[in-house]
Amino acid sequence: MMKFPIWAAGALTLFAGWAVHAGEPVVWRSGPKQTALLELFTSEGCSSCPPAEKWLSGLTNNPALWQDVVPVEFHVDYWDNLGWTDRFASPDYTARQQRYAELWKHSTVYTPGFVLNGTEWRMGFGGGGFPKGDRSISGVLEVKPLTTNSLSVKYVIDAANPRTGSLEVTAAWLGSDTVSDIRRGENAGSRLHHPFVVLRTTTLPLQLHEGTATAVVQLPRIPRENSARLGIAVWVSREGNPIPEQATGGWWAP
Repeated sequence: MMKFPIWAAGALTLFAGWAVHAGEPVVWRSGPKQTALLELFTSEGCSSCPPAEKWLSGLTNNPALWQDVVPVEFHVDYWDNLGWTDRFASPDYTARQQRYAELWKHSTVYTPGFVLNGTEWRMGFGGGGFPKGDRSISGVLEVKPLTTNSLSVKYVIDAANPRTGSLEVTAAWLGSDTVSDIRRGENAGSRLHHPFVVLRTTTLPLQLHEGTATAVVQLPRIPRENSARLGIAVWVSREGNPIPEQATGGWWAP
């Protein structure tokens, strides 16, 4: 496990589990209980990261996928000057990890690093089951594709747990079993398989009216990046706060 100071990092339930195909009606919908968002902060330049990604790949055919847990794999960029430039890395993903560290009052960020519903998760990825979070009542998040690059989002907030303040939605394209051949750095000579790599994200405000928050999300166009298949992860959070309130997603072949 490699740690970096925050300053150095900146410098250095309906159809949810289906693999859907073009032409089929698609709806991704959470239940009223919170679906866990499991985030892995990782890098192709980190020799400790492939075992964590291999463990995460065990979710691919797990019945918990999309219904109990939505996995996303953010590649950070603070390894890029240490021998290998990760083509999936983004300073935005590094900033997200740094924001979590600030909320936890940590002075460092590291890879591989798991975050479960906004909380640092150090249960170990060597064995055991997959996390499901606390499953508290949140609200129902429903996502429908409108076109091949746009989504309709509706978040019906649980009446017993009303929300105040602004909400936002984030949608992420995911690549599954995405392959990289590493030629330099700590993983030189390895062929890495990324199970739920984030390819692109977009975030925008939700419009709240009488307990229902809505938005139409325009997705960025993406190359397939040698991905065996594509998925979509969608989650709702408070504006400016990375901690998710609800999540959903699924496989999609637009």
